[in-house]
Amino acid sequence: MRTVFWTGTADAASPSPSPSPSSSPSPSPSPSPSPSPSPSPSPSPSPSPSPSPSPSPSPP
Repeated sequence: MRTVFWTGTADAASPSPSPSPSSSPSPSPSPSPSPSPSPSPSPSPSPSPSPSPSPSPSPP
């Protein structure tokens, strides 16, 4: 294992870290829009009454 002599030159050469910018407060999230009420389903059309069967012709 190599013995590393710390001279501090590496630290001195490295520029002082710029202070981390203060994190800007995150803007308050816009309130979620209230869900639009689903339109009431159109009433199912009443089934048209089946036409009454034509009376069978009476036998002669």
